[in-house]
Amino acid sequence: MLAKNLRTSVIASKNVESDKSQVSAVWANLNRKSVIQVNDKIEFTLVDEKGTIVSGPYQRTITSTDINNAYLSVQMCVDDVRLKEPILAQNFPNPFNPETWIPFQLNRAANVTIQIYNVSGNPVRTLNLGHKSIGSYMTTSNAAYWDGKNKTGETVSSGVYFYTLQTKDFSATRRMVILK
Repeated sequence: MLAKNLRTSVIASKNVESDKSQVSAVWANLNRKSVIQVNDKIEFTLVDEKGTIVSGPYQRTITSTDINNAYLSVQMCVDDVRLKEPILAQNFPNPFNPETWIPFQLNRAANVTIQIYNVSGNPVRTLNLGHKSIGSYMTTSNAAYWDGKNKTGETVSSGVYFYTLQTKDFSATRRMVILK
């Protein structure tokens, strides 16, 4: 668990055992000086052993009640990741033959389209995913799927292709390779 004071950039961390339902971390100054002030914003994040965010980040503004109580309680659940912006991840497998999955994450619900282009920039296929809720679409069960075929149903040739994820407020492009 990481707790960062956004005013001072000081970070407190605490290792959490996976079977614990509660954890506490102490953020104290041994000189008895205040380390936190009313209206400070604290950002809480849970990360796994690889540094991947598994919950959060959550922000909490410190109140005078928090200071008087000398503690702050924050509820966090694994897999409740709050993204600041959407993510278009690398397709997998890559290179692939004949099919691949295109993972992504959304920070807000949106209509999602993935456009696939050849190396010349010509459109090959459009994957209209429709309305997707906020969340993570990173596994074969929920990532976008491409069967390696163009809009007329023909299998595309080996080579480099590009895919662009598009929502109303976001667009990102990545490269992928088909090897036959």
